[in-house]
Amino acid sequence: METGTVQILKHKNILFVFRDINVFLLPERKYKHIRHNEDGYACLERKYLPKTANRDTEGVICIVCHGEAAPEDLVFPLCRQMHFVICEKCIKYMHGRTYKTDEIYEVGRTNKKDEIEVFCPYCKEGQQDSKTFQEEILDAIFSLIPHQTLPSLELRPDMEVETVAEITRETRVVLDNIAVTDVLFFELLAKTAVEIRNTVSLVGHDDTLDWRIGELDWRTKEPIIICFDEYTSQEMKQVYENIKTIPRKN
Repeated sequence: METGTVQILKHKNILFVFRDINVFLLPERKYKHIRHNEDGYACLERKYLPKTANRDTEGVICIVCHGEAAPEDLVFPLCRQMHFVICEKCIKYMHGRTYKTDEIYEVGRTNKKDEIEVFCPYCKEGQQDSKTFQEEILDAIFSLIPHQTLPSLELRPDMEVETVAEITRETRVVLDNIAVTDVLFFELLAKTAVEIRNTVSLVGHDDTLDWRIGELDWRTKEPIIICFDEYTSQEMKQVYENIKTIPRKN
């Protein structure tokens, strides 16, 4: 995985969010609260924002309407350092108007009539494309949301999670009589300590059939893909260590 990117994979109603060095899992409904579906911007509740020395005010102020956010309000950070935010009301208003929202910049008039750009004034230099920019913000948000680190995890077809949890290279992930997508399987090999028991079936990644993932007889027309091109040397070492523990057939 490339540095700074976030990959999100689904298992039933659970989302695995793969970051550079660790993995978060959370219920799908929770992720929809973090990632705004209409425009793809990342958001979080005001109470999770860290104190930032570069802010001009003690409170958290929307850079568009200058309203102060309450602790439970959703805010949309303009950069991964959380210097400035946009409130939920303004982001919805901007989405429905002629505002330029494919990139986020400082409030200011552009050459186009009635078009406004918004960006963080502290992070104006080194502007990035919208996708990369939002992935960096999303990555920072996950590090701020309260979560527990799991020492072990057994992936089951009927598995559910209620809150955000983190799994690391030390987390033992048990796969026992289960079907998982090829992409999820190899990401787990690279980021956790995988223990395989009995039978594990790999299937091609197919979002249209996610509701059946986990059943051993689950099938998809998508081919199985084995590719380690974007894995780091440390991730490949983790893969090798996990492969050595896979039980051999007699």
